[in-house]
Amino acid sequence: METLDIVGMGVITVAGLNLQENWETLLKGESCIRKVRGICTEGLQTSNAGQIYLSDKELRDLVVEKIGYIKSDKRLPSERAELLLLLAFEEARTDAMISREELQQKRVGIFVGTSLSGFTRLEKEYQEYGRKNFISPTAYLTYPLHVCVDRLAFEYSISGPRYLFSTACSASLHAVFIAKELFSRDLIDIAVVGGAEPLSLMSLAGFSSLKSLAEGKCSPYSVTEMGISIGEGAGVLILKKNQNNPKYGSIINVAGSSDAYHPTASNPTGETIRICIEKALNGLDYSKGTMYYVMSHGTGTAHNDKVETCALKQIPALKDAYISAAKSVIGHTLGASGVIELIYLVKALQEKKALPIANFTEPRVGCDLNYVQGKPIDLSDAIGVKNAFAFGGNNVCVVVGNKNNVSNKKKSCSEDSSVVITGVGMVSPANVFDKREIVKKLAEGKTFIGDISPVRGLNRSLSVSRAALISDDVLEKMGDTLRIKNMRKMDRISQISCIASALALKDSGFKVSIENSTEVGLVSATGTGALKSVSDFYINMWEKGIRLADANVFPNTVVNAHLGYVSIELKIKGYSTVIAQGSSSPYAALNIGMYLLKSGICKAVLVGAVSEYCDIYHRALIDIGYVNNVFSLDSYSEDLQGNIIGEGGVFFVLERKNEAEKRGAPIYAIIEQVALDSEKCAPSRYEMEENPLKKILTQFNNLGIKPSYLAGEGNGLRIENDFEYAALTSFYPDVPKTSATPYFGMAVGVVPFYNLALFCLLSGSNNVLGVPHQKQSAYGLLLRGMTYISDLESILVGTVSPGGSAGAIFAKKDAP
Repeated sequence: METLDIVGMGVITVAGLNLQENWETLLKGESCIRKVRGICTEGLQTSNAGQIYLSDKELRDLVVEKIGYIKSDKRLPSERAELLLLLAFEEARTDAMISREELQQKRVGIFVGTSLSGFTRLEKEYQEYGRKNFISPTAYLTYPLHVCVDRLAFEYSISGPRYLFSTACSASLHAVFIAKELFSRDLIDIAVVGGAEPLSLMSLAGFSSLKSLAEGKCSPYSVTEMGISIGEGAGVLILKKNQNNPKYGSIINVAGSSDAYHPTASNPTGETIRICIEKALNGLDYSKGTMYYVMSHGTGTAHNDKVETCALKQIPALKDAYISAAKSVIGHTLGASGVIELIYLVKALQEKKALPIANFTEPRVGCDLNYVQGKPIDLSDAIGVKNAFAFGGNNVCVVVGNKNNVSNKKKSCSEDSSVVITGVGMVSPANVFDKREIVKKLAEGKTFIGDISPVRGLNRSLSVSRAALISDDVLEKMGDTLRIKNMRKMDRISQISCIASALALKDSGFKVSIENSTEVGLVSATGTGALKSVSDFYINMWEKGIRLADANVFPNTVVNAHLGYVSIELKIKGYSTVIAQGSSSPYAALNIGMYLLKSGICKAVLVGAVSEYCDIYHRALIDIGYVNNVFSLDSYSEDLQGNIIGEGGVFFVLERKNEAEKRGAPIYAIIEQVALDSEKCAPSRYEMEENPLKKILTQFNNLGIKPSYLAGEGNGLRIENDFEYAALTSFYPDVPKTSATPYFGMAVGVVPFYNLALFCLLSGSNNVLGVPHQKQSAYGLLLRGMTYISDLESILVGTVSPGGSAGAIFAKKDAP
């Protein structure tokens, strides 16, 4: 019997700087919510939060005391969430008795969830901008969410797959879900599963604008006070497989679902939450009378608490379970809350104590379960359930217990496990969306990069006047054509996502119905997130004051908002998640989509990648030197001059091959291999001793993979192009190369799917799109313009991402 065991835990919150301090505070059942320091809260609903009273400098000093000098700080100073994550990980590593040498020698995967890691430094820079008229360019380099994962890997010299999840309040439980999958496929020996979240003005002002904050201290399920208290912190679990006597028990199962109901509110019936929990409980070995203990999501808002209660009451095994709500003590730690509270649950099961809900007086109307009040309650051996629900209707449930609770039952799987692409939807600067029109435009061999009004750096006088953008008018027209109901309420990234996913679903002919909606999955990748909404929200606050923070914009600032809209528009209720791992995000997303199909969790999965244009981000890239004022983006030429920014979205419908054939679906390609890996590298840099893409292609070569052509990112940066070229030609020196980037611009996290989509659309006619108007190549054999290859069979797509991660896809045509 295979088990996934918890061997180490670490946590830091307002309740304590380590697990033991947190535990002692939780047993008291007293709230730690207190007055906020260092952040202006004037005009907000409350000035209270679960804030750790340590400055960034004090946190950094504590990290140095625990782990030594932070090597990456010199080049890129650590942000608050990154420091919290390092502290939680060091405690978990020590608790698990894993040496640094073991981390370097074993196959270690890092899986982290967050909403706002990287935001606090940029937030401070924006606040100071009006006074000093300068923003540090390095603040933009800590902004990408995945920097926290890259920094952790760098400081501990960890090489292996990295996944950064950003689905608001459920993010870190997705980390558990995917870690479990990689163990089942024997791809890792150790999993670092974590969540990290800093307290920020974004979260305080945002939830205040929604009138969702508790004025005093939150009290879930109680009449005492309704509303959320925001918190901060980090938690890390260390997982290993098949341990003889695991210190903290085992992960039994994980499941997810989508509400397809509302951008911010859960479905009041609790239907999809119930389905999520029932899936997680499915197949457990338990006898009548088994005790259950639920660490609820328990945010403290009237709606959320009532819906969660409603869902739990519909599950017979949980009607009499003890219910705790840790947010009453530490506040809502947003993207980190899932793992932090899972750690509390695991500790409670170990100590056989159910934790009291702080501030509880008497239950509210509609909240009538067995809530733990006043003091801890003794538990016998129990099965633990941890719930997390997020904006966009994103739900995850994790079930934990001992080895005796683990079922021998295997997930059902199709005999034919080949995964195929049956639908393609592409929204690009080509500004046409019909497949035939796209192919026709591509055949002209012209780039879609065009002139824009000059954009200047925030600090530099250099101006840039070229970009690859999608027409607003065309977006609006396509929204009307596809009958996307909420189009005018959406931000840009959501509009692009909804159109691309609707086009892909229409192209595949797959029908989402009431009967199959919970078996259709959604996975999205984004390199940048909702940049425009984040920018608009901050600018509005600085201009009008934090009291007038925009409640209409705030929900769109969460990274998974776009996927919530897709779920609503297409009525998809299966597992959904969002990956924000920079340029390697699409590879992680595709890997998850394939797992959902191969494991039998889903019948079909929409997998996409999306990026939107934002002028503030463009200005930042100018300051950093990533974007230059050049006419064309010449991938792999000997005169590389930098990026030209782009945007866009590509979605694919994935199905199992035998199921697609049964319904006569078009098969564009068979996905043979998807792989991710990494090497030690300073955050936001390309300074790697080893080439992570070369590691992946070594595996591909050992499998006998021989692609017809290679497609890289080719973003116009010399160092990135050098890494890609070195890897792609190490085993395939005579195979021709190309990239979609010179046509569509550098849309971070989308280019790999542009490359794959072009293979799907053109390979039927044995055509490949080579680079346009190319100067002399410094990188070997490049395809130029539309090229016919008589024996075209397959494509290998590869990318090296800043921070040391890499990904590759090998896909081939279906045999006639």
